[in-house]
This record gives sequence, C-alpha cells and structure tokens, in this order.
Amino acid sequence: MFRLAPLAVRRFLLVLLAASFLGGCKDRVSPRPAPADHTVVVGPSLKGLMYSEEERPSWLPASVLQVFGSHRFAINGEATCAAFSSDGELVACASAREMTVWDRRGRQIVCLGVSYFVQAISFSNDDHLLLAFQRVNESVRRECGPETPAVYAWRVPGYEPLDVPPELGQDCERAAISSATSFIAIYDEKHVPRWRADCRVRLIDTGTWKETASWKVPPLRNLVFSPDGKELALIAEDRVILRAVGSGGKPQEVQVNRPPLTVCLAYSLDGKHVALSDGYGLSLRDRSLNRIRHLRDQPSHMPGQVTHPVLLSGPESFPILPAPPSIPGPSEPPSWDEPARSPPRTEPSGLSEGSMPAHEIVAAAISPDAKTAFCVQSYYSDPSEDAFAIEAYDTDTGEMRWLRTSVRGVKGLVPSPDGKHLAVWGGSLCHKLDLIPLATGESENPIVRGYGRGTVVLSEDGRLLARSGDNGTTELWEVRSGRKLKTFRQPFLGAPVAFIAAGRELFTFCSKEIGIISLDAEAVSRAQTVAGKNEFVNGVALSADERFAFVAIMKIKGSGRLARYRLPGLEPAGSSDIESEVTETGWHPNQPYCVALSPDQKLVVMGMQTARVEVWDAEALRRVRVLPCPFKPGTNPVHYVTRVAFSPDGRLIAAPTRDGLVYVWDAVSGEQIHRLDVGRSASAVRFGPTSRHLLVGGRGLAAWDLTKPESPCSSMDLRTGVGSISEPIEKGDTTWVALGCGNGLAYLARLELP
Repeated sequence: MFRLAPLAVRRFLLVLLAASFLGGCKDRVSPRPAPADHTVVVGPSLKGLMYSEEERPSWLPASVLQVFGSHRFAINGEATCAAFSSDGELVACASAREMTVWDRRGRQIVCLGVSYFVQAISFSNDDHLLLAFQRVNESVRRECGPETPAVYAWRVPGYEPLDVPPELGQDCERAAISSATSFIAIYDEKHVPRWRADCRVRLIDTGTWKETASWKVPPLRNLVFSPDGKELALIAEDRVILRAVGSGGKPQEVQVNRPPLTVCLAYSLDGKHVALSDGYGLSLRDRSLNRIRHLRDQPSHMPGQVTHPVLLSGPESFPILPAPPSIPGPSEPPSWDEPARSPPRTEPSGLSEGSMPAHEIVAAAISPDAKTAFCVQSYYSDPSEDAFAIEAYDTDTGEMRWLRTSVRGVKGLVPSPDGKHLAVWGGSLCHKLDLIPLATGESENPIVRGYGRGTVVLSEDGRLLARSGDNGTTELWEVRSGRKLKTFRQPFLGAPVAFIAAGRELFTFCSKEIGIISLDAEAVSRAQTVAGKNEFVNGVALSADERFAFVAIMKIKGSGRLARYRLPGLEPAGSSDIESEVTETGWHPNQPYCVALSPDQKLVVMGMQTARVEVWDAEALRRVRVLPCPFKPGTNPVHYVTRVAFSPDGRLIAAPTRDGLVYVWDAVSGEQIHRLDVGRSASAVRFGPTSRHLLVGGRGLAAWDLTKPESPCSSMDLRTGVGSISEPIEKGDTTWVALGCGNGLAYLARLELP
C-alpha cells in the first residue's frame, strides 16, 4: 500500500516517521525532571513560582519559596570583628548574638550562637580550634542570664563546643587571642576612678584554662598578639607597651602622645613589620616599633578631639576613585612627639559640602608580605552622614596605591594570609562582610551593605515586592521570578510603606522625608520634608482609602510629634506634639518608634521608646489612652516598642518588646487580653488574615493561635532577625507573607495556619 502511494505522499510519511523516532530517542536519552528542591507555589498571581537561587542553603526552611537578595556574606546584626583561618579558605565574622563561618566564595559553613557581642575571634594555626571572647558584665548577665560565658571555644571542623570555665573572663573589658600559641590575654579594669584604676592583663593557657601570668598595666585601649604569639602589644592612651610572653624581662615602651585619639596597630604575617597609627599619621615600623618609613602625615587642619574610639556606621558606598597624585614625603620623618608639617593634600571626593575632614584613622592593617599598608579614615560632617575612606600605601616608596572613598559603615579590615583579599566589615546600619581584591580595591559589590530599616511590602496582587535595599535604597522585585526590576536611590534610606494607586505608585519614607515613587516613570514623583532639625521620621501609616498619611516623628532632645499629611499632594493636615515625660533612667518614654492606623481610620497607635503604646484619636490628633508593656523582672527597663499592629477587624492591638514579650489588648477598652512570652527578643508583629492568628518575628517567624496561646502553632528558624512582616495574602488554608530580615535579605514564606 505504501508503494502504491504517490512519491510526494511517501516522502511526507517518511519525514513524519523520522521526526517521531528522533523525538522519542531524545526523551529517552536526556529526560529533564523538575529539580527536587524547587517548590511550586499555588496562590493568587503566584502560580509557577520557583526558588531561583542556584545554591539554596541547606538550613533554609522548605516553607521559604523565594529569596530576594543574596546570602553571600549576609550577616545578621552589627558586625564586630572578623578573622581568617591560617590557610585563608575560611573567614569567621561575629555579629549580634551569633558568629558565622564562611568559605571564600561566601557560602555559609556554620552559624554559631553566642550570648552577646563578640569582641575578638581567632583560628588556631592548625585550624583545629576557633576561639571567641565577649565582654560580660552585670548588665549583660541581667539581660542574657547569670551563666553567660565570656570565652567560647569550638573544635574545627565539626564546631563542637568545648567546656570553658564559666567564670573565665567575667567582668573583663577586652581580650586578645593568639593563633600561634595556646594563650588568651584578658584585660581586667576594676571600676575605680581611672587615675587610681587597678588594671591587669592576665595570660590564660587554653589547654588547661589556667592563669599562667599576670601584669599590672596602665588603662588600655586595646591589646594585640604578634603572629608568632611571643609578644603582646599593649596599647595605652599615650604609648604602646611591648611585653614578651613567657619572659620576665622588662617591657619596652614607645611613646605615642596623641591622646585621646584611637591608636591602631597591626602586624605583618611574618611579624617583622608593624603598621602603626596614632590617630592621624600612619607609619611602617619594625618589630621593636622603630620607624622605617612614614606613610601618611596628619592633616594641616585638625578637627575637634575625639573622646572615645569611633563606632563606624553608615549605609552608602560609591565606586572606587583614582588615587590622587602621590606626595613625596619629608626628607626626615616627623617625630611622634611633634606635629608633622605635611604638604597640601588632595581631599578624597564624595564628601558632603561644608564638611570638615577629620582624617582620623580608626583601623589599620598590613599585607602578609608587608608591601602594602591600609588604613580606614573618617571624615566628620553631619553626625548622620559620616563618610569614611580606605587608603592603601606602598611601604617601599610611601606612595598611595589606591583609594576607596565615601565608604559608609566600615568598622574594621584584615588581609587574607595569601595576600589576595581584604576582608572589610561594617557595623550599625551596615550588616555586611565583603572580600575585595587587596591589590586594587576594586569590587563590583558595595564594600558594606546597609539593610536600611529592613521593611518589606507586597502588592495586593502579589506580583511585586518592595524592600529596603543595599546602601539605603528602595528595591523593586518581581515575585514570580525573584528578579530585581529597579533600584531607586532616592529618597535616601528608603523604607517602603505600601503600594498605592492600584499598584502604580509606591509610598516610601526616610529619616527626613516622605515620598511617592511612580513605578511607570521609575522616579520620585512627589516628596515632602516632614522632619526638622534634630527630628527623625520613625514610622508612617497610610489610611485604607489612601487619603491620609500619619507620620511618627522623634525629637532628639525631647519627645516627638504625630503629623498628618493629605494625599496625593502630601500637604500638611495637622500636627500634635507628644507630651514629654522623663523617667528615673533619664529616657524620654514618649519618643515614638512606630505607628499603625486602625482599619476604620479612627485610631492611631504608636510604639514608644520605653515599653508603652499610646492610642490616639486620628481625627483630633490627641491621646486617648496609654497601654503599658511591663518588662520582665531583672531585665533592662529600656525596651522600646519596635512595631505595632491592628487586627483586620480593628478590635485588637498587638505590640512586641525587646525582652521577648508580645502584648495583645482590646482596642476599645484598652484591657490586656494576652501576654505571650516568645523567649528571645521580638522585633516584628502582624496579624494573619483573621484576628485569630498573630505572626511574631524574632529569630525567624512564629505564628500564634490566640485561641490557644500556650505555644506557637507553627514556626520557622531563619537564623536571622525578622524586622518586618508584610500584609499576608491568603489562599485557602495557606497564607503567604514577605519577611524583611536583619541579614539584608527578604523572604517569601508559606504558612499553614489552623
């Protein structure tokens, strides 16, 4: 029959048969099943959503379906110190109540819990031990418990904790950890007047945890071990004391004479060279601190003195700028005892207009081969806009190799043992660790990432997500693909509040302004300055009909006020001062930290600085009642309320406090209905789709059934603090929420609520 068919028909049938055969072979040879770790979302406008990150962390809960941002070196809280392993393949960084170990590519190896803020960490030379020290005094024990340790030790690579005597290092100010030897030097300063202070350095053997030596010293600012562990540099206010470890010889002293500025000292890997700064100048020295070369002179115009070591913060970073022309140093290096006469110097760009460059060096480091010295210097202008710069100097010629300016939030830096990278970490608003090339300082990413206020909002249709982005920007993301659509760089420190105008605009605020971003034009369409001098915006609440915005404004020297603005033009529509009350602790409890509006738009609630919530009449702008939030006995009484929320029906008010309590009141009568003890600090709260469920953000997210408030009905551990919870989206028995977290990321999570 096939032979009787026309030639054209036979050719057509042969082509069909070949195509069918080849297609079947392709399917049999290379099947493409869906990845096992990709979860399909079924929800409003979320169908087909898949987790898009290439390397999903194994610890991330399965209920997290999308991550907005990168886990690479993302840190929860203020970074305090960092250290490389001896081979340079691992880097450990301490932050608020935890310490994280990463590999060089930025993948998290382990996250270790600590009680407070770690001040010193170190790997042993054989990388079999990881040690950490944190300052523990009576205040810390009152907050974290009487058994809070000051010294931690873990066995690497399993990171099993070792037994350390709990009394070791208690009530001590700071410590240095030797990587080459088994010693920890702990500095103990008794609480007596400084001119009669009893200050001692105690040498502890980590093999036996026994004290092997003790020296009486003047008041110290820091102490540093040499790389071989045979010498300990004790940094006092006006001199550096070199003390040989294990020797009874007389210590060597080098006068610095720059009190009360920060003195920085760093050893090269072989211990033969030292980078030393007295606060303004930077020099290369030998091990005995004899000057080899002066690298950086002090500026010709000096600012006011700094009376304490600077705590660096700030969320902005700009691209690297070319180094200014090198300035030949003086023929004879200036004496440390006399002010240096330096030639005119090209000031780094990126400083705010009218600022006074201070040039104080707050951190220093030297490369392993001692060929390059680094320093971080500060430029003081407005206290809220401090700028910092990282400088790199050639130690052979004294010339500047590269300069990175307008870096905000740098708190410290340390080179890797192989000399390829420089680890830079930030504090305060900038929770980030980054590795940048040591030779050039160039990096595609910001040196320090600022997570802003950690706020996150979802559009009503679930298509878009807005969050506080890197370096104080506002980021717009597509939920389905996890793709960043746009980064808005104004207003500064953008914190999104809500999508308005049917999702075509985004309402945001910053420390001084409120504004509306047009998503179609991709620009700020309207902005209004609402905070004056010594005032800051701490929260904004929008009415459901998008007619009014209520702004909680805090005053630095005083209490604050509640202001109302009319949309869409952002015209002022009333303002009322908050009555000031001073407690025995000296705080102003009526400084507002957050604000929320009831669904019927009749009541406004504000969370205050000292454990209280105020209920205001939205029309008259006057206080109706005060809802107290009693703190736990024996804890710090300064527990400001960071978030407040109304239930969907407007009948309930909820607020968390820093000591791990969540209060629920009746909105009409003010009667306390529930007092939930969530354990650790609670930083965010939001009701579910109904008034039955309450979502609480702490170290992760927990959902509480208020009909059975004994324990949470569901929870997830995200290894980071949750600072913001979006309005939930409900689909059947499943609830979707977006979470803004302290590690600078945002998560889309699924909750199964009973």
